[in-house]
Amino acid sequence: MTGTIYVTKAAEIARRTGFPVVEQAGWPTRSNSNKGFNSLKGITVHHTASGKGSDGVSDASYITFGSNTAPISNFYISRDGTIYVCAAGSCNHGGRGGPYLTPVGTIVQDRVNFEAISIEIANPGTGTEKYPTKQIESSAKLCAELMKEYKWTDANVVFAHKEWCGPGTTTPGRKIDPFGVWEDNNDWGAYQGRINRFRSKVASYLTTYVPLPEDGMRNFVLHGNNAWVVFNGGKYWIPTNEAWSQCVKDFGYDPIPVDRVYMEKTGPVVGENPTNDIWGRV
Repeated sequence: MTGTIYVTKAAEIARRTGFPVVEQAGWPTRSNSNKGFNSLKGITVHHTASGKGSDGVSDASYITFGSNTAPISNFYISRDGTIYVCAAGSCNHGGRGGPYLTPVGTIVQDRVNFEAISIEIANPGTGTEKYPTKQIESSAKLCAELMKEYKWTDANVVFAHKEWCGPGTTTPGRKIDPFGVWEDNNDWGAYQGRINRFRSKVASYLTTYVPLPEDGMRNFVLHGNNAWVVFNGGKYWIPTNEAWSQCVKDFGYDPIPVDRVYMEKTGPVVGENPTNDIWGRV
């Protein structure tokens, strides 16, 4: 079956990260033999297994044109964080593995190439070279911007090649990427581990703040699919460190923490609502 879905805004989405973007010639129509994706159910991240000598243009050219299985990926991230847009259609990146469940649905066995956007991140993947902070930030922000574009709210839509080929799949141990330590001494997890640290970083870039009128409501805090009104008083569900810091900056004091389960039972405000506004009004 030939796919029909292309990531037509790939370059625009990449630019939203604030990192430099290079568009590889012909990317809007480039794909493997499947043409477009059959569906989009997530984002797969990989390391390139290439050294510093092929960083940037050389790596991106191999991924886009040079390999006999090109295009290998939709995006490529160089060590300085530059994002190369390589292809809008389905790419030959994941191969055998799965099935794999994402918040968008199950990617069936051996079909990840046709159902997941792919990102290649420059690193040998041997543990001998740290991933620069700019590169990790660029990769995480790109994932977050792709999630915003497709209205995906759960960072578990982002998964590693090694998770596609991990425990519980049909090909456990076939791949280990991405692997290695980051410049800030975090890392991608074990050879067959989960990439939860990276997913947390992606989630942190989903937090935004939208001003509301000055009628007692100070901010509308959005974090993935968790959204609560922050009032001038009361207690709040603050899902991230970034949201917490913003609240302290706006109000001048620490909010009183409550847990997710309690907030989902009671609504966004715990305690007295000084303006008698209700959630539905927002």
